[in-house]
Amino acid sequence: MMSSPNLKIVDNEKYALAAYKADIASRFQHHFFSPNIWIETKNPVEFDQHWREWMGSIRTEHFEESNFLVFAKKASDTSNLLDQESESLKNTVINFHFGLLLAGRLHCYEKPLLITGGKDRDELSIRQLQEIETPIQFSAISWDTIDLPFLERAFTISKCIAKVWDGSSRFKRLRRILNIYFTARMTPDILDRLHQYARCIEGLILPNAGDTTRQFKSRTELFIGPRHHSLMKEIYEARNAIEHLNDHLNVSSKTREDRAQIYKWAHIAEHVARCCLTKIAISDTLRHVYESDDTLRSFWLKDLNERQAIWGEPINPLEAISSFEIRNLSNAELGL
Repeated sequence: MMSSPNLKIVDNEKYALAAYKADIASRFQHHFFSPNIWIETKNPVEFDQHWREWMGSIRTEHFEESNFLVFAKKASDTSNLLDQESESLKNTVINFHFGLLLAGRLHCYEKPLLITGGKDRDELSIRQLQEIETPIQFSAISWDTIDLPFLERAFTISKCIAKVWDGSSRFKRLRRILNIYFTARMTPDILDRLHQYARCIEGLILPNAGDTTRQFKSRTELFIGPRHHSLMKEIYEARNAIEHLNDHLNVSSKTREDRAQIYKWAHIAEHVARCCLTKIAISDTLRHVYESDDTLRSFWLKDLNERQAIWGEPINPLEAISSFEIRNLSNAELGL
């Protein structure tokens, strides 16, 4: 842990923060990733009554009950203005949120609050307040509890995500896949989530036109090993059924166990997509592979041994459902 800089936001500083209500494993008060980016588990911010009324009673209560906050701040000559500096700080906090989503199965009890502002003449002000969409709870499996290793991983990922969203023409496909993944994490319908996670995987393999079904099985060997062709075939067929509005065929006149399979497929597809995206984000070599469709196409044209050497060890997709309990799925979730 770094030595503690001044925890307080002082005059002529701007800040952005995200306030969460989530499961925290470690009982630590604060942890610094850099002098100007840190987390708190005991809310150190007290707004004046004017700003409490401006937020409203419900959001004020939510903010005060938050048990996990992400802060970013910087010195500023325009601490009382909402400008590009404010936007940059907000993006730092949002990237950390994306890092949390890619670090694991984050579960929030309410929508996190995102606040930007500054301190001028001893007054801590709010210039912008919004909610961050809450990730959907993972049904029938356990979610991750936030601890320091989880947060360190999230911070590492967030710095790498910033390199992908660099404002250049690079990484267009990768940015699109990340957006699809993050949107899927907020999508209530399990069929839509399964469809979107499968799209993420499809985007990563860049299949040849007319050969997607076969390559969805063969190219994902690189990600998950060679023993899961049947599993990936099932996931891709479910993705197609949902795409063409034939998803009712997966659930009509099916048993409870058959319907639960859809949740297993979704959890597996999410796990594969998340692990792949994280691996790409934190690796300079793999980020280069995904700079453009041309660099990605060249990668898939390499021989298998060379691709494996670049990609590294595959993951076990079945780890995604190691804690799966069908009894934790309600009849409503299964459409019964």
